[in-house]
Amino acid sequence: NRSKTEAETETETEVKEKNSRTPAEPDTTPARHDVERVCKHLAAAIEAGGTKRPAITKKWRTDTRLLLDK
Repeated sequence: NRSKTEAETETETEVKEKNSRTPAEPDTTPARHDVERVCKHLAAAIEAGGTKRPAITKKWRTDTRLLLDK
């Protein structure tokens, strides 16, 4: 059985870091009223479907804004 070299271990660690998912941080900046309304409605609909209510993040607001503006 061959032992792993330090370089192999570092590479595996780098791969794990790239593949690990961290939760998105909630957005604390003010949002547009229309974007906020759509995000809240979507979160409520997800919760009404039996799933835990998701956090409305900066990414949610950005994606919603892009959908509304196009």
